[in-house]
Amino acid sequence: MNFISKIALAGLTMTALQAQAALPANTVTPVSAVASSSHFTVSADNLINNSGLNGDLHGGNWSDMWIKEGTYPVDTTAQLTFDLGQQYNLGSALVWQYNSDIDYNRGLKDFYIQVSNDGVNYTTVGDLRTLTRSNGGDIAAQVVDFSASARYVRFDILTNYDQQWPWVGLSEVKFVAAVPEPSSYAMLGLGLAALGMVARRRKSA
Repeated sequence: MNFISKIALAGLTMTALQAQAALPANTVTPVSAVASSSHFTVSADNLINNSGLNGDLHGGNWSDMWIKEGTYPVDTTAQLTFDLGQQYNLGSALVWQYNSDIDYNRGLKDFYIQVSNDGVNYTTVGDLRTLTRSNGGDIAAQVVDFSASARYVRFDILTNYDQQWPWVGLSEVKFVAAVPEPSSYAMLGLGLAALGMVARRRKSA
């Protein structure tokens, strides 16, 4: 293989690696997602099954997304409830906007984040959140920061980007567990060391 071929191959490899960019190691994929309504076959399962994802980018196939049922008179409100399977200390949500060229205005605009540990009693975390509208192509997640310890997370959806139509959608949703500060690891290490010393003393006694 000559020098030019090697450069071309290296370029293709880098492109492939970029296309397959990994999500953070502490990413949490919900075990289930339930929507207050869904349009035909584009159910909330599409939000957690990685359909449409290539690395950390989501494509534009509408069948890989979720969208709420259209209701008249126009109602853009909906709820999405995610079960994470266990309690996590959460630091943010990764939200891929609705990305179908059928109508980008169907994307979620304004919503609240609510959390729960029993799936019954929910608390709203922070202020009203707003996502950016998609412009098409392969899109990255929008990072929505929040801090909570919870098993269940609910998106209380208020509006889309064109409120004369009732449909509201998203492409994919994941969460990111908060990473302990270095000082937390240090304290944990000291605690384990102390326990080890106590155990050795008891054994020698």
